[in-house]
Amino acid sequence: MTGQRETSRKPDEMYFLLERLCPGGRKLEIFAREHNLRPGWISIGNQLQQASRLDEPDVRERFFSKYGYWPDGGDPRRVPIPGTPAGPGQGGPPGPPHGGFGPPRGGPQTAIMGPPMGYMPQHPQSSRDRRRVAPVAASASLADQQQAIARNVGASSLLIVAAGAASIHLQPWPIAGIPSLELAARCCLAPALALLALIFRVSTYRFVSVQDIDAAAGKAPQSDKAKVYCAVLQNTLEQLAVAAVAYANFALLAPARLLAVLPTCSLLFLLGRVSFFKGYENGAPARAPGYALTVMPTALLMLASAALAVARLFGVVVA
Repeated sequence: MTGQRETSRKPDEMYFLLERLCPGGRKLEIFAREHNLRPGWISIGNQLQQASRLDEPDVRERFFSKYGYWPDGGDPRRVPIPGTPAGPGQGGPPGPPHGGFGPPRGGPQTAIMGPPMGYMPQHPQSSRDRRRVAPVAASASLADQQQAIARNVGASSLLIVAAGAASIHLQPWPIAGIPSLELAARCCLAPALALLALIFRVSTYRFVSVQDIDAAAGKAPQSDKAKVYCAVLQNTLEQLAVAAVAYANFALLAPARLLAVLPTCSLLFLLGRVSFFKGYENGAPARAPGYALTVMPTALLMLASAALAVARLFGVVVA
């Protein structure tokens, strides 16, 4: 319980709890007043005196599409620096045609305040209240995510082991007589195709995005969607570099009957990248299966290659 305050003044404890439940997520407050504005929240209300800074480029684009002007009157590619003036008469660019911030008086106005990287909100409640409220939601959310990740990685691990064992037992791939390095090169084709598809996806998205077409040259910040595509692309490039080394070493060191796992690992890599791409924006548990299908077969091949190399040093032949 909290004491009664002025009209529409929500309890500070509620903000703190919601920010703990959705760290880094977008949060919306409707019927906001000037005293309700908080960093990291989108506040909407017809009694706001001015729009505050707008730090998220994709939200700026949607605001302009809806109302026909930029919320701070600035350039569409300029993201105001937190804490600096952005309004007419304050050293900022001129405002919209009616002479003020945001929509005309009487209509709903929007104040969007984005926290800087690593921002941790400070709140006026006592340290005793923070100790009571803060750890509960964060620890519960982290534990739930960790359990979901463990379940998904476990299921992917079972699939990897089953696929590898079936490949050795059934020998489904027509690889007899193919030289070792040629086999490794062929198995790199599927991962390379995944990388090529992601490169094409990033380039085509930038080509059709007003915000991202110049972002690669550092002339504008990337949109959230472009950041996701680039993150998946970078991760795939890193995974492919390690996988190519693992495939080559295993092809040179492993006995012929074990080489059937190489095409299987290549196929798992491709499936893992598709799953990783589809689940990336849905959180760590959704990314976990695709990541496991990509990295775990490569790690197992590297470990097996290391063991085979050590065995050869001591004159042990694995048939």
